[in-house]
Amino acid sequence: MKIIKIRLFTGILTIACIIAATNYTHSAEFTADLFQQSSDKTIISKYYIKGSMIRMETTSGPITIINLDKGKFYMLYPQQMMYMTMPNIPHMSQQAIRNQKDISDIAEKKHLGKEKINGYKCDKYQITYKNSAKDTITQWYSEKLGYPVKIISQGRHGKIVTEYKNIREDGISNSLFEIPSEYRMMPMPAMPNNGRHMRY
Repeated sequence: MKIIKIRLFTGILTIACIIAATNYTHSAEFTADLFQQSSDKTIISKYYIKGSMIRMETTSGPITIINLDKGKFYMLYPQQMMYMTMPNIPHMSQQAIRNQKDISDIAEKKHLGKEKINGYKCDKYQITYKNSAKDTITQWYSEKLGYPVKIISQGRHGKIVTEYKNIREDGISNSLFEIPSEYRMMPMPAMPNNGRHMRY
C-alpha cells in the first residue's frame, strides 16, 4: 500500500506539471514517447493524446487516463484488473483550460521566439507565476500538434524537463480512454494532506 501511495503521488505531480503548462486544443491527436527528467531520475512513458483526453503508460506503474473536459482522472491496474478514481479533478481541469486572458491573472507569459524541436516548428514561451516561489515554466508549443513538444518547469519541486519524442500523428481509438468493463473499482489510499495544497 505504501508503494501505491508513493507511485500515485508521483504520478499526480507528473500529470499536474504537464497540464499546468498545456494550452491543449481539441485538434491534438498523436502518440509519443515522453521523457521526464528530474534531478535524480528519468521516467519514460508512452503517451496517447486525443483532444482533451490523455492516456499515459509506464513500465512500472499504473495506466493513467485523464479527460479534461469531463474533469475525470483514473488510475488503472491491469494485473489486478482494478481502477481508482482520483478526486478534485474539476479544479485541475478548470486551471488546465484557462485561456490567454485568464492566465494574466495568475502568471506573466512572454514569447521568446521560435525554435524547431523534434521535427516540429514551435513557439517558445516563458510563464512566470505570480506566487511567492515565482515558479516558472518554459514551453515549446507546436501549432501543428496543438500541444507543447517540450516543457521545462522550475519551482518548489525542483527542475523537471518534459519532452515528447518519436511523435506519430495517428488516429487513436476512444476505447483507449475508457475503463474496461471487467475492471473493478478500488478505494483510494490517503494522500499527503488529503491532497490539499497541491498547485496544478
